[in-house]
Amino acid sequence: MSQLRRESRFKVFFTTRKSPAVIDETAPSYRLSTPRGFVVQMMTLRMMTTLLMTALMCVATPSASAADAPSAKAPFVISIERFGRHQDIDSAMAARLLVTELSCTACHTSGDSNLDPKLGPNLQSVGNRLQADWLREFLQAPHQTDPGTTMPNMVSQIPEDQRANVIDGIVAYLSQLRKPFPTLKAGGANPLQDEFWNKGDSNRGKELFHEVGCVACHAADETVTPTSHTVSTLDRLLDELTTDELEEMGLASAARSVPSIPLPNVAEKYTRQSLTHFLHSPATVRPSGRMPDLHLTPDEAADITEYLFSSFQSNHQSNAIEKANEPTQEQIELGKQWFQQLNCGQCHDTSTTPAPVRIASWAKLDAAAKHSCLSDANNKLGQPHFSLDALQRELLIQAIEDERLQTSQVASEHAVQLALLQHNCVACHARGDLGGIGRNRKGYFESSALADLGDEGRLPPPLTGVGQKLQTDWMVRVLQGHASTRLRPHMTIRMPRYPQRDWKSFAKQLAVADDASEVTAETVFANGDQTIEHLGAKGKRLMEIGCIQCHVFNGNSLPGVIGMDLHLATRRLRPQWMKEFLLDPASKKKGTRMPAFFPNGESQNREILGGDTPLQIAAMWHYLNASDKHGVPDKIAEALAKDYELSPIERPIVHRTFMQDVGTHAIAVGFPEGIHFAFDAETPRLAMLWKGKFMDARSTWFDRFAPSVGPLGEQVIVFAKESSFELPAGKSLDFKGLRLDRQSIPTFRYQFHGMQITDQLQPSGKKTMLRTITLSSPNETPTASLRWRLSTRQDLRPAASGDGEASTGMKIRILSEHESHQPGSQNPDGLTRLEIQPDQPLVLEYIW
Repeated sequence: MSQLRRESRFKVFFTTRKSPAVIDETAPSYRLSTPRGFVVQMMTLRMMTTLLMTALMCVATPSASAADAPSAKAPFVISIERFGRHQDIDSAMAARLLVTELSCTACHTSGDSNLDPKLGPNLQSVGNRLQADWLREFLQAPHQTDPGTTMPNMVSQIPEDQRANVIDGIVAYLSQLRKPFPTLKAGGANPLQDEFWNKGDSNRGKELFHEVGCVACHAADETVTPTSHTVSTLDRLLDELTTDELEEMGLASAARSVPSIPLPNVAEKYTRQSLTHFLHSPATVRPSGRMPDLHLTPDEAADITEYLFSSFQSNHQSNAIEKANEPTQEQIELGKQWFQQLNCGQCHDTSTTPAPVRIASWAKLDAAAKHSCLSDANNKLGQPHFSLDALQRELLIQAIEDERLQTSQVASEHAVQLALLQHNCVACHARGDLGGIGRNRKGYFESSALADLGDEGRLPPPLTGVGQKLQTDWMVRVLQGHASTRLRPHMTIRMPRYPQRDWKSFAKQLAVADDASEVTAETVFANGDQTIEHLGAKGKRLMEIGCIQCHVFNGNSLPGVIGMDLHLATRRLRPQWMKEFLLDPASKKKGTRMPAFFPNGESQNREILGGDTPLQIAAMWHYLNASDKHGVPDKIAEALAKDYELSPIERPIVHRTFMQDVGTHAIAVGFPEGIHFAFDAETPRLAMLWKGKFMDARSTWFDRFAPSVGPLGEQVIVFAKESSFELPAGKSLDFKGLRLDRQSIPTFRYQFHGMQITDQLQPSGKKTMLRTITLSSPNETPTASLRWRLSTRQDLRPAASGDGEASTGMKIRILSEHESHQPGSQNPDGLTRLEIQPDQPLVLEYIW
């Protein structure tokens, strides 16, 4: 009887969802494919609906089912909360999802190969990652310490008078599990300071958190205003409709706010070093991939860490693991024994505990058993105690009673959907009518200021039919995060990389689910009597009809073009899909801005290949397949040959090159104000200033063996090498790279004997250059001062006047208060020296 009630209940919960209205995005505005009369009727009845609301609120309505209401102490599984609780996925899928996310199959063998358990974090280095006090509180009360955690309470069955000693033992054992943090290497594009994890910028971290993808899963900061003001036609319609109308039209899911994955108090859980390393490489700690890798540089990870630390109140925000009383070997051994007795090794890898064993097969489970994990009366040591809510309990009962979980025969579409739900891919990507960036989060994702591509240019692409579109090997490379697959640099949100899973098997399942064509390019693009070389040359000409107006070709494009690079299109796209897409773009990609160049299958250009549509499409494929051989389209080549001048218009330009009077490590920085400088990164030093035009980049980009370039402008000032820090003989500054701020203004960074030096130049409103040099130390120990030399020779005025004039006609104004040492018997070289003290910036103004 109870089984009948359960089945009946699930029919109500999961099978009554109405089909959504299909959104036609092929036009500039959305059109609902629901009958027009129905929409008009719904809108006309709005007033009646409003009048009825008051009456309905006065009527006692049945309370929501317990299965609809999440418990504050229950495990938080994002796809259950977003989709399962609202019947957007069927009960069987929700049940399978919960089984994997609670790691049930870590103990219970299932014949379903898709039900691999999520498992818990790797604990091999937990001792130098997590604070012992936080660990102790977490083991005592997991859901209170880390709300929503899928970690069950494993100590609740231990008698209360023994529990504290057991927890102390486990903490002692875990605290001595330590591994050195990886040594991250700096590079030209990735400069790295010593102890970079302590040098994060909270403001920059806040920006990154709300740009790169963190807020696709986690709650946004209430103080941050979304950058995008773009509101689609669909979103405006959703704002107009009532709850009942949304349900009736199948748009309730699209209108609903997306819940957020809770964050623990990171300031009490981690150190800055451990959280920074975790954000930089999450798979090291969480190999399941539920926390994706967003390709953060070490500095970016440190910035987000600083932002998160500043967002949480904590009694201690230590930069190191706090020293507790050293545990005895007896405590450590006791903790290790309890760790094994409580079966913690079933989900966690410590490298010192036995490999997990399967306790019972799925087929032998009995949900009604006294010691079942689902029973509140469960008091057996080693049995996990989950604080499940009613829906979660019902789902797990269904999973136990579902014979399909004992077999690996699962449809490819089901396997694909399960993987997407497990890894929360649907937080960003829609597949069918499921998922996508939630309405309450869309505003945080933006594109380059130069990218006027609407939602297509700022939001992740849909996954509907993606198995039919992308080749299997390319899909695998995308999921593994290969750099060559990052085709949308104009988006702020980043496609993560995911570890470990057999992504090739997933990509094949995706291809089967989407009925992908395996027909080869030779068959799809039959050549007739045309040679491939001839077709490739014709395809190059066809690209100029419209493709070059929107697309990049192997990094080259017409001015202002920022569309996707077509260089790897034939390695990325399946031939049949590309042919169908070129014939009718809107049929393969809803909402695309790609125009139809072959309306009704007819070519608009009769001069190339006689207007033969199949041959023209074949020619485009063969050109893209051999674009390295054929070169970029002629119009792009002509534009490139015509003008290589770099002109900073809206933002500064940073250009690395070889420069006369600067050297082979020159970094030229041009400003829209028409005042520029060049920096020698080898010395390092400010080497040149000038005004007017910036630079010609031809020799840098194309003529690598041409002579070094000079500035295009005039009023060029070349600095002597003496205009820099005065260092002991044989000593030099260690250049640590540069960092760009939000306005793309670079700050150069150096290091000398543990001292950190920052150096920033930017124009003032008077056509002069302001320079700020700051000395600091990463440690709390006092930093020695350094001397700065002004190479002004005999024309230097007294320093007390605050300025000095160089023999070149340049005036150097000292805007900060600094002790100066004038030329004299102790300075026979005629140089003036200024003492720079820690945290007392030296500010200079160059006037010429």
